[in-house]
Amino acid sequence: MEHRWGRRLDTSVDVSLFGHPCVVGRGRIRNVSMTGAFVQTSLALPPLAQLDIELHSRLPLGCETYRIAASVVRTSSDGLGIEWREPVPAGIVSLTLGRAVPSKSRLGGARVPAHHVL
Repeated sequence: MEHRWGRRLDTSVDVSLFGHPCVVGRGRIRNVSMTGAFVQTSLALPPLAQLDIELHSRLPLGCETYRIAASVVRTSSDGLGIEWREPVPAGIVSLTLGRAVPSKSRLGGARVPAHHVL
């Protein structure tokens, strides 16, 4: 029986994975919710591992990068179940669903530069 807190929505978004202290990998978010996501990846991390998920939004005049702090809560042969370490603004979840780039009000503040971890 599954005991997830958030409703999962299917998606397909390429991301970069940054482990601590320096593991770097690539992955694809396959489903997402306000509390976490499933990332399809060949990167092997143990449960409770800390990582940052980096994603990019396409803007008419360029690209913005967002980093989200997460923890591995489960592993499978094709990826990682992760939980966000901090509440994630709804605008970031919208980005992973391929929706419009979030405005300042939908992100709950100014856009977050890549060097800032959510």
